[in-house]
Amino acid sequence: MQGDGVLSTLVWLTAVVGSAVASEERQACGPPTNNQSIFDFSIRNVYDNATIDLSQFRGKLTLVVNVATY
Repeated sequence: MQGDGVLSTLVWLTAVVGSAVASEERQACGPPTNNQSIFDFSIRNVYDNATIDLSQFRGKLTLVVNVATY
């Protein structure tokens, strides 16, 4: 069957890519060099006409949504 060939090719590609990724040398992340938290920063609002100091939210339940576009 034609589907068996596709499946075996996908399995083979997965094995090849997996072994290539596993053979890369990994570097450990070091400890943070500073003790900043999100409350140490200020950001511009969506209209870019005011600055919001995030320290005003310290001690409050805060949801931060970080989105990226390209």
